[in-house]
Amino acid sequence: MFTLFSRMSIRLKLITLFSIVFMLISAFNFTYYPKLHKQQALVNLKNHVRNMAEMIALASGIGLDLLDLSIIGKTITWAKKDSRLAYLGIFDPDGEEFAVYNPDELTLDLKAMLKRNDIFETNNKIYIALPIIHNETNHGKLLLGLSLKDMYASITANRKNTLYISSGILVLGILVSVIFSNMLTKPLIQLGEAAQEVSKGKTNVDINIDSQDEVGHLGKCFMEMLENIKKSIEHQITAIASTAKTLFRSSSEIDSAAQNQASIATQQATSITEITVTMEELTTSASQVADNSNSVVEIAADALKESEAGMQAIEALKGKMDEITADNQDSIQEIVALGKKSKEIGKIMGIINTITDQTKLIAFNAALEASSAGEAGKRFGVVAVEIRRLADNVMDSTSEIEQKVDEIQQAIDRLVVDSERGTRRILEGTRLAGETLTELEKLVSGAKSTNDAAAQISLSTQQQKTAAGQIFSALKEIEQGIHQSTSAAKQTTSITTELTNMAQELNHLVGKLQLKENNRGDQPA
Repeated sequence: MFTLFSRMSIRLKLITLFSIVFMLISAFNFTYYPKLHKQQALVNLKNHVRNMAEMIALASGIGLDLLDLSIIGKTITWAKKDSRLAYLGIFDPDGEEFAVYNPDELTLDLKAMLKRNDIFETNNKIYIALPIIHNETNHGKLLLGLSLKDMYASITANRKNTLYISSGILVLGILVSVIFSNMLTKPLIQLGEAAQEVSKGKTNVDINIDSQDEVGHLGKCFMEMLENIKKSIEHQITAIASTAKTLFRSSSEIDSAAQNQASIATQQATSITEITVTMEELTTSASQVADNSNSVVEIAADALKESEAGMQAIEALKGKMDEITADNQDSIQEIVALGKKSKEIGKIMGIINTITDQTKLIAFNAALEASSAGEAGKRFGVVAVEIRRLADNVMDSTSEIEQKVDEIQQAIDRLVVDSERGTRRILEGTRLAGETLTELEKLVSGAKSTNDAAAQISLSTQQQKTAAGQIFSALKEIEQGIHQSTSAAKQTTSITTELTNMAQELNHLVGKLQLKENNRGDQPA
């Protein structure tokens, strides 16, 4: 928005600003005064309905107190003269209707409305409920309602009039802004046209601004500036004429100096060419050395990586050997513990054999007792025989178990011997892995030193290669520069001749320009 406003002309900006101001004034006038009129009309109507209700309540109270209904009738007749009367009701203390005037047959919530003691608005009507009291006696209540239709019609008419007035103010403001902007911008437009003529090279322009304000002062300053421009152009023409003469004298001297410079540049070009050939050979040798040193660096780096990988593998092997040694020691301890357990099993089997022998003896005694008991102990004898047979089976089983335990014990002893032999071999392998790791660490350290030295050599050769290349490039540039200087010197020689001719032509043109400027000064625009 600001960019668009900045691109407008001054005249359009003034018209826009004045139009906005008058538009704001019209908008304020259209919104404020109808609102104020509505508020004032509503206040006046509330005062009127209150005064009217008080008068009707007073007359109704007197009529009810004197039991003279004609007073109430006259009061209602008087109230009907107000065309805004929409409802009038007189109610006894119990809320029953005593006298009602309802021309529009309005449906009202009388109970709720009679309970109120203030002025209230509903359905475009204003109501008031007042008690009917006379001589300190409550005769009931009065409900009075007036229509707001006339008031809103008056407000609408007032709003239309305000709209017409605001529109007139806006149109008048736009006309005033157009006239005022024309008065301000006309001299500025004249100045702009004169400046455009000056930009085309015309210095004999004239402007007619008679005002004594800032614009008139600007016009006066513009004319003074134009006179200064004319004087400056005349001074510059004189200076150019003097420079042309000096240029003609200097061109011959430049021609002689250019010929000497061309001869010297030719000799320098020959020497630089020989040096360039030598540096090119040196650059080629440096490139080969740098390439070979790069290969050495790569080989050293590969050797270092392989050595570090071997050292990592040996370190991993040594770790695994340590783990195997620890696992082997745990296995030997488990085997020894198993041997102890097997010996304890043998002891337990001896106890079982002793118990079995005693059981057989008891069974034998029981069989003897059963046989002596005759027919009554026959069944007991059978049981004694079965117990003895079971004891024999237990002894056979324990014998087999003892045999298996002996075999396990022998196998455990052999396993212990083999484990100790394996432990010695594992320890020997661990020792050899440690020695190998130490030798590989020395090898990796040597490979690192070799790699660092190779990298340093490669860096030095690369620097030498770069320096030689830079020198070669510089010599090439010098050679090109000398060739260009030679060509430039030859061109300078030919240009100086043209420069002499141009100086003579410049003198001729300056004479024409002075004559033309004098003619412009005699013919005003």
